[in-house]
Amino acid sequence: EVIECAREAIRRSGLTPVERPIRGGTDGSRLSFMGLPTPNIFAGEHNFHSRLEWVSAQDMDKAVETIVNLGGVAPPPSPSHLVFDHTAPRLLTTRGYAYLKVAEGCNNPCTFCAIPLWRGRFRSRTIASLVDEARQLEAQGVGELCLIAQDTTRYGEDLDYGRHGLTRLAEALLASTGFKWIRFLYAYPTTLDEQLLKLMGEEERLVSYVDMPLQHSHPDMLKAMRRGGSAERYTRLLARARELAPDIFLRTTFIVGFPGETD
Repeated sequence: EVIECAREAIRRSGLTPVERPIRGGTDGSRLSFMGLPTPNIFAGEHNFHSRLEWVSAQDMDKAVETIVNLGGVAPPPSPSHLVFDHTAPRLLTTRGYAYLKVAEGCNNPCTFCAIPLWRGRFRSRTIASLVDEARQLEAQGVGELCLIAQDTTRYGEDLDYGRHGLTRLAEALLASTGFKWIRFLYAYPTTLDEQLLKLMGEEERLVSYVDMPLQHSHPDMLKAMRRGGSAERYTRLLARARELAPDIFLRTTFIVGFPGETD
């Protein structure tokens, strides 16, 4: 499915082979094996805006450190903060819905996840930038907007929005756009804002849907995973969510077979 989406994006883009940059990590021989054009250029997320910094496939072995930015992030306004900016062109491969990347990176220390290592520390885009891009997507015929990040419910903490950053963003999008549906993925159990749940219960365009990976309920396993919360806290949170948004739906995931787990 991923490969077919890539083929469709190439067909719809109308780009010639030399204009097809591939963001770093996948080698040309593997792409050829999967039926995709061999890349001419590799570009890391931190240097995608600058053609001068793009690395040719032939120099790939000498440029791993340029492409993979391990850990941390440069302060604004570094290119890593602009890669998902509203000024970056969007080629939609979906019909009727689109994803809006509200932040990048993650600060959570989960032992089963390497996102902080690969994506760097958490950093949010501004509300103004996100509203601007959302309007562009709406003008292209998008009817459902999905807000995404590695840690979406922490949105805005680094911009001094406090714990209500995602709520403020949802309010701004509801006021500035006419999307039929707005939803977000994914919720971290300890940073889900009650004000956001209350807004779900009051505004039908903000979908009463929470995708919240709980991962486990046993305290020993949660401690080993370095996950915040507990089974009791999760139960209280879900009960409160039903109070504030009675029609709410929950999607979650659990890890089975984590090291140290028993029957």
